[in-house]
Amino acid sequence: MPSLVQTETLESSVKFVGKNALIKILQEVGDLMDMMALTNSAINFILYCTMSRQFRVTFSEIFKIKQIVKWTKASQTAPEDQGAAETKMSLV
Repeated sequence: MPSLVQTETLESSVKFVGKNALIKILQEVGDLMDMMALTNSAINFILYCTMSRQFRVTFSEIFKIKQIVKWTKASQTAPEDQGAAETKMSLV
């Protein structure tokens, strides 16, 4: 629910530029704000990874980074026989 100040500001803006112009301005600014929020999310992840050791440790524990690395190494050295009942990848 908008506050009284926001409501008054919006009403005065409508009177000043007109309803259609204000809608167009808000749509354009809304797109810009969406892009800024998406960029912020991407940058925050990079900053957290580079600045916080605790974040890196927790992230790797949650997503099991060490197991993924082992799995990718195993898939690179997997035997050529794809019909084998058990491969290194299936052991992970």
